[in-house]
Amino acid sequence: MIRSLATAALCTALALGSAGRADDPPAAPKKLTGDELAKMIAKLSYDSKPLDKTFTQVIMDRAGWRSVLSVSVAADGSLVWFEAALTVASFPEDVPAATWRKLLAKNEELLPTSFTFNKDRKRVYLMHAIPNADVTPAVLRTNLELMDRTIEQTQPVWKLANFVPPVSADGLKQLDALAGKWTATALSDQGKELSAEAAKLSFTFEKDKFSLSKDGKVIRSGQLVAATADGTTRLDRYDTGVSAHGIYKLDGDTLTWCYSTTVRPTKFAADAKTLTTLYVLKRDK
Repeated sequence: MIRSLATAALCTALALGSAGRADDPPAAPKKLTGDELAKMIAKLSYDSKPLDKTFTQVIMDRAGWRSVLSVSVAADGSLVWFEAALTVASFPEDVPAATWRKLLAKNEELLPTSFTFNKDRKRVYLMHAIPNADVTPAVLRTNLELMDRTIEQTQPVWKLANFVPPVSADGLKQLDALAGKWTATALSDQGKELSAEAAKLSFTFEKDKFSLSKDGKVIRSGQLVAATADGTTRLDRYDTGVSAHGIYKLDGDTLTWCYSTTVRPTKFAADAKTLTTLYVLKRDK
């Protein structure tokens, strides 16, 4: 009888111990590692791939819209970051002040999501973060879709046209004179002659817009700004991937255009140190 009671008491004590004491602290929230985050994203049916040990790219396609995001775990493990690389501003001083003000004003509406400008990469980003605590696939999907919608809905404030300086009346006349299709006859990129590559390339200029084609397929497009200053004719290009300051000369149907993503060239020569590109283009007839 005594042994039976002792056995029953021991079983009860073990049961209480396995259940835990009422005053025990709660279990710490689960934190995702970068590898676990990448694997969770891969199961969500989005087009995704690891970019490196830190970042996973997610491409979200839907009717009429496509977002490209990077997702990562903060270095200290405390946050999961979502970011979208938007417009390049290689020359921040070119950007109208009103554009920066609109981005700042929009941040007040979007918090905790916000626009940031990375001065080293010279690029505008949309950033969003959530605590790295018990993140589930459903939570991850919700925040990815939030970023996707926000990128689309805020396009009016981050679109390329907002980051391009206005063109003067004289500049518009210069652009009119440059209108048409131009086929490359020579190309030197950062000091390297690329004659074989040049034959595949052509530009089309229409008012303040340009497109660059390779083997007849458009590979880049953006806006142009022309001006005359310091005795030189300037032709600058802007697109979401690169901005460049340039100079040009027009001799009949031959256009020589030299530009750089770092400083405005002072002579028509390609240079590796200043990342300068030189085109010689022939107008198509």
